[in-house]
Amino acid sequence: MMWGLSVEDAMQYLSPVAESHGFWLKDGKLLLSLEELLKALDRMDEVTFTHHVTPQRNDFARWVADVFKDHHLAKKLRYATSLEQMRSHVKERVEELKTVVQKKSPQAELPKAAPQEERIGNWMASQERMLDQVNKILDREKEIAVREQKIQEGEERIEQLLEQAKRNPSFVKTFIQGMLVGILLTVGAALAYILLL
Repeated sequence: MMWGLSVEDAMQYLSPVAESHGFWLKDGKLLLSLEELLKALDRMDEVTFTHHVTPQRNDFARWVADVFKDHHLAKKLRYATSLEQMRSHVKERVEELKTVVQKKSPQAELPKAAPQEERIGNWMASQERMLDQVNKILDREKEIAVREQKIQEGEERIEQLLEQAKRNPSFVKTFIQGMLVGILLTVGAALAYILLL
């Protein structure tokens, strides 16, 4: 099935992807390329395999289709029902892609994934960035909690004043009289100002 496969396509399929597009196995290992997938399948146990491949879903086929855009391999993986079939399909495709690259461009160097230590360092840096974001969110939530507490205290104070007003009708009468006097004084001052103009 090599016909029509360009060196560029083969290189793209063989190239490692960014960590954000990597595949996390159930056992915590991060895969970034088809070669790493092949190596993982060589060592994989049935428990891990059946976690990622069920009658309802096939995580490996979806990853190959969505990330590498290698729909030829993805289609084969979609119908693989055993670890051995999956391993065989990936091995065959990786060898095919390497052959295309080497036959059509012998001087081309096959892409390699970053060393595991570098990936771990990058992963730790991304975890620290996420932790900083979580801390900022927690600080913001504390500020919101303080504001909510002040609002609640204000509401309680208003409720106390309303209770006091219900128990003491003269307080309400005095309050309304004060408001009316204030309004009348404001209207009077405004009329005086207009008349003086």
